[in-house]
Amino acid sequence: MSFLIEVVRRVRGRVRPGFAVAVKLNSADFQRGGFSEDDSRAVVAALAGEAVDLIEVSGGSYEEPAMGGSAAASTREREAYFPDYARSVRREAGAVPIAVTGGFRNRSAMDSALRSGDCDSVGIARPTVIAIDAAASILDGRTATLTTHELRVGMRRLLGRLTNLKALDGFLNISWHTDQMHRLARGQQANLDQGALSTAVAMVRRNGRVSFGAKRGLR
Repeated sequence: MSFLIEVVRRVRGRVRPGFAVAVKLNSADFQRGGFSEDDSRAVVAALAGEAVDLIEVSGGSYEEPAMGGSAAASTREREAYFPDYARSVRREAGAVPIAVTGGFRNRSAMDSALRSGDCDSVGIARPTVIAIDAAASILDGRTATLTTHELRVGMRRLLGRLTNLKALDGFLNISWHTDQMHRLARGQQANLDQGALSTAVAMVRRNGRVSFGAKRGLR
């Protein structure tokens, strides 16, 4: 925690007083013995005493990539992945606004989260790869439900004996969206025809053999 606080202080010390400084924080990394929601709440409480303008709540790790679309069906049905946690840190955050990113797709769910006070702001990520004006289309009422593109690895019965399919799907989806962001940066449209195999090949070319190794998880 001391490292994060020092970074925030150093950043704040280098920018103008009106410059917004935000922190994106894991609610938990979903690893046994890892970063828990209690740990995260302690960090929020510490950040509330600093000159922070926004705390954005997300969660997961490369081994348990909740941010990568591998959440349980019950979680997906209620849309956002982390509003319960956001609600639980309200007191610790004090006057610092809370944003929640992860799982929001329908305008009605976004409106509900904001009206209930679960969060002050809604973040959307994946849908903006498919439609770069996703936020504007929600705000002006042109779109009620945002579209995403999700990959699932094939040969699931066989691969399920060898690896964690949820984590593998998460890796592929993160990599696919990374590829599409590179395309958007080049002025191209997202390639919706890029499948799991092509994505895996691109991931290995970009990152090497470490693509399929443990990243943050504890053993």
